[in-house]
Amino acid sequence: MLSKRFSSNFYHLILGRSSRNIADSFYFIALSIGLINVYAIEAGQLSLFTLLGLLPNMLAFLYGAPLNRIKNDKR
Repeated sequence: MLSKRFSSNFYHLILGRSSRNIADSFYFIALSIGLINVYAIEAGQLSLFTLLGLLPNMLAFLYGAPLNRIKNDKR
């Protein structure tokens, strides 16, 4: 009953977003461990690097709507 309420596009969207979120988390963890092991950076530098990496996701609400309004004439 629940599966008939939502379309398959919705399920693909949720699955895609969820898998991307998990992959991004693993990437940031692996990158952080690599930075600590290879470059022996300190906690402050690591937190700054992580903040810069997450900045586009944190500000997506500002540029999301204008990007959606751009007309895609290539189709």
